[in-house]
Amino acid sequence: KHIICLGKTALECLQKDIEVCTWADNIGFIYHPSYFMKQSKDGLQQFKMLMNAKDKGEFKCDMVLINTLELFHRFLISINRDKIVFDTETTDININKLKLVGISFYSEGDEISSNEAYYLPFGHTTGEQQLNFEECKEDLKRLFLNAKLIVGHNLVFDMQVIKKYDIYPENAQWFDTMVAQHLVDEESEKGLKFLAKYYFGHTMETYSEVSKNENFANVKIENAKNYSCDDSIQTFRLYELF
Repeated sequence: KHIICLGKTALECLQKDIEVCTWADNIGFIYHPSYFMKQSKDGLQQFKMLMNAKDKGEFKCDMVLINTLELFHRFLISINRDKIVFDTETTDININKLKLVGISFYSEGDEISSNEAYYLPFGHTTGEQQLNFEECKEDLKRLFLNAKLIVGHNLVFDMQVIKKYDIYPENAQWFDTMVAQHLVDEESEKGLKFLAKYYFGHTMETYSEVSKNENFANVKIENAKNYSCDDSIQTFRLYELF
């Protein structure tokens, strides 16, 4: 058996300059991803094979719009509270200038319920029905606060956004799929769209395609839902891969 170490274990291996170490005879070997990078030109492909990536077949997930308080309360009941996978949509990438437009969440299903991704619109300027952020703020804060793990892609940005809007959970456990990809191959592209295509063969809609090069607040909510939910879905798939 082969076990790939990432996160804290991988960092410890890097610090100690360990590439391969025996863990236990009945388990096998632990490898730092850099081992594969150094062993062959197609080392990343070997890594993918050993990780048993779920990149075959269609990944099924329902996308749900949450634009009323009634739906929001149902969302709070339905979502997996242990592991929060999310993505924010904003008017700008400058943290000092931006305004929150919406948040998407992914919730893994079980034998009873299906996989679901939710989009919560707050700041669209399209005149469509949406949520009032202040009415949802305390529930969202508790949702993040009580999560055992929070997952995102390029979390440095999303963390700043939710901190600006005062729903940031102190002392939370985070998993950033962009950082995970960096540990696998520091020279590769790390954008979510690229990784979804590379690992899963899934083509995601680009920001310019959905926004028409305008402010995201001007995007129709249905289009924003599909775009943002897919961000959270693919982030979850990368989390499972890593």
